[in-house]
Amino acid sequence: QLMLKVHSNNWQAGLICHGDRGIMRGLDAVAYARKQAPNHDLRHRLEHAYLWNPEAMDRMAELGVIWNTQPVLMEIVGREGVYNQWGDRARFAFPFRSLTKRGVIISGGSDWPVGLYNPLIGIDILVNHRFGPEENSEVLNSEEGLSVLQALRVYTYNGAYTAFEEDEKGSLEEGKLADMAVLSDDILSVSATKIREIKIDQTYVDGRLVFDRAN
Repeated sequence: QLMLKVHSNNWQAGLICHGDRGIMRGLDAVAYARKQAPNHDLRHRLEHAYLWNPEAMDRMAELGVIWNTQPVLMEIVGREGVYNQWGDRARFAFPFRSLTKRGVIISGGSDWPVGLYNPLIGIDILVNHRFGPEENSEVLNSEEGLSVLQALRVYTYNGAYTAFEEDEKGSLEEGKLADMAVLSDDILSVSATKIREIKIDQTYVDGRLVFDRAN
């Protein structure tokens, strides 16, 4: 009933859940609200949502709900947190590639101040899917890592799309806001395990230089 009220009033919902039971309850609520009040495209989203199952992934794709997640939580929870809590169900933890392949739009955040707000750390985790930055750090479900381009999209266009702002920002195109970061290295060329070591040389907001590392 709460979700129906939100949906009927044209409010976009961000439903916080962590495990597959919470995910399914959230998706049930979205499905119910849409059935009762159709023709509302509100891009509802799940927040956090770290542990899944195949049924939940399929339902997520079917409903077109956005996954707004915080990859850095994979490092914060760590190996012990993942395996001690979830055991062999950890094979469905942080399934970035599985949901992407199903067509689910994923946007990335930091959960600051819990996690660091540097998006390059989130991109690193999306690509490498490991518990830490060390070279020998254990990888969790290596098949769930994204390509660098896919990870970049999570932190750029997809975030704008989630907020109904894809016509203004999220990609470098004529007519959009010139919000840009100039990186110290080509993120598509460096070793994937070195992504988080890239520095921000300059930052532009609406075409204005607001940060210059050289100064």
